[in-house]
Amino acid sequence: MASVTFLSIFFKAMVFFMMAKLLFTLFYVFSIVSAPFLIFCSVLSVFFGMIGAFAEKGIKRFFVYSSMGHVGFMLVSLSLSSFQGLTATFHYLPVYIITSFIM
Repeated sequence: MASVTFLSIFFKAMVFFMMAKLLFTLFYVFSIVSAPFLIFCSVLSVFFGMIGAFAEKGIKRFFVYSSMGHVGFMLVSLSLSSFQGLTATFHYLPVYIITSFIM
């Protein structure tokens, strides 16, 4: 169980690092187009993650749905396409990692 938790958290962290790198370097000129799409995806992720978590009886699936919600919160801050959004994401990511390891 611990190795699965470690790999899933490590994978999410690496995806957010790569996504931030791409959004703020290569695709920065497309931020006008990508920001509404990221906001839409983040709202869907938060909505379905929280609705799914409320309806779930098993603890493992509850954590999966809450993880979807956390990813949505991080996408909201990345969709700002600003330095403040980037720092908010990378302040939230260690908190998410620590709380995921504790649970």
